[in-house]
Amino acid sequence: MSWKSVVSLIIVFTTILLYSLFTSGYTALASIPLPNMVMASALLMAGYLLASVRLMIIHARYTGRRLPLIEYYKARLAGNLAAFLTPSAVGGELGRAGYLALKGFSFTEMLAVAYFEVFFDVVFTSLAALVFSFSQLPWSLPVALTAGGSIAAWVAASLLLFYTGRRYGGNAGSGVRRFKGLLGKLTSWALTLSVAFWNTSSRVKFVDLLAVVALTLLAQVLQASSVLPLLGGLSPDYVGEAFRGYFYSQALSSLPSPGGAIVSEYGLSLSLAPGYVVAYRLVYALTNVVPGLIIVYRAHSVKEEGGLAV
Repeated sequence: MSWKSVVSLIIVFTTILLYSLFTSGYTALASIPLPNMVMASALLMAGYLLASVRLMIIHARYTGRRLPLIEYYKARLAGNLAAFLTPSAVGGELGRAGYLALKGFSFTEMLAVAYFEVFFDVVFTSLAALVFSFSQLPWSLPVALTAGGSIAAWVAASLLLFYTGRRYGGNAGSGVRRFKGLLGKLTSWALTLSVAFWNTSSRVKFVDLLAVVALTLLAQVLQASSVLPLLGGLSPDYVGEAFRGYFYSQALSSLPSPGGAIVSEYGLSLSLAPGYVVAYRLVYALTNVVPGLIIVYRAHSVKEEGGLAV
């Protein structure tokens, strides 16, 4: 693990510790049974599994080759670790693309697949956060602004990739012959990414798209439900609190903070009492970090032997 990753982890867990001390949230944390925290983690992992099925559908359509589901699950968890350790979760797609590249695929093309897949998560979570935020203005104004900005940015970027990819078709290199050196390589890479994104979206059939949307909805509901075991109930009030807190936290995590430090606590605190904020941040952090570290460690030797296809 690089020193930057270590710094990110220190920032995240120090923020959780300071938040628990300043709000006395540690007192309520001690009252939450350990099995409830395990159940919260299990619901997150179940949501990630459904997202892995979504990745499998998209990847298989693009490449014409389907890997075992466990490989997509590993790619998802490796990406979760990378997202958790990087500001604005920018490393998530890089982590998933890197793991799939170890299986013999082009890293750039897998990055396009990962970008296409995560688009659904970003738009859904941001839209849900935006809708929930209307009932808690002005305190939820940062959520509304961040969620609206995320939707606009991802839709604009996706349209740009799609338009550029369709324009250049399967011959990305033809557009960069007038460039030399580093600029030409970067431009060629960007066009290759755009073409791969366009090909991905073109090869995903309508029935696949329906499955992708359904899996996104189910996965996010499961992940939002991971707050409920910590609250200890299934009443409508608890469901509303859990879902608001989860989606606020997810929307604000797009801000440049490693692991959502500070911003996630703020989003959760708009809906949850301090003790539950601390409990969920601990569960969420450990669930994203520990499995990802195990997978990355085991895959490291493969990466050293085979390298990445570009």
